[in-house]
Amino acid sequence: MDALDEDDFVGFNLNNNMAEVYAFVGMHHIFERGTGKVEGTSFLFANMIVNRIKFGNNDNDILAFASSDGIITIASAMQKPQVIIELVGHSQPIIDFDWSLSNEYLISTSLDNTIRVWNVNSGKCVRTILCKTPASCIQFHPLNNNIFLVRHGHIY
Repeated sequence: MDALDEDDFVGFNLNNNMAEVYAFVGMHHIFERGTGKVEGTSFLFANMIVNRIKFGNNDNDILAFASSDGIITIASAMQKPQVIIELVGHSQPIIDFDWSLSNEYLISTSLDNTIRVWNVNSGKCVRTILCKTPASCIQFHPLNNNIFLVRHGHIY
C-alpha cells in the first residue's frame, strides 16, 4: 500500500471551517426541524430535535424520521430527496417507531402516552391506543402486521 500524499486530498483543506469540511458532494443532511413549544411542558425548543431515523423495510429510498415536536416525517432519500408526507398527531416527543413489513403502515409511541398506527400513503392515523405510561420501544411482528410488541415502563 502506497503512502498518502497531498494529491489524495483534492478539495480538502485543513484550513476550511467545519461547514465546508462536512459539505460532502451528494450527501443530504437532516437537520433539526421546526420551532415551538411541546404541549404539556414548560420547554420552549428553538429547534425540534430529530431523535429517530429508520429506512423502510427492503427499501433504500423511503426514510422516516421522528422529532421531539411529535411529528414523523416520511421522505424520499435517493431519487429526488424530498419530504413526502408528515404524520401529525402526537402531542409530545416521539420515543420510537417501526415500519410494517410492506412499509404500508408505521407504528409509533410517544411521551403523550399513546401508541398510534399510521397509514403511510394517506398520512392518517388509523388507530390510537391510550396507555397509562409511555412505551419505551415498539416493533411490528416481522410476519404479521396485526401484531406488535411494546415495552412499557420507566424511561431513563
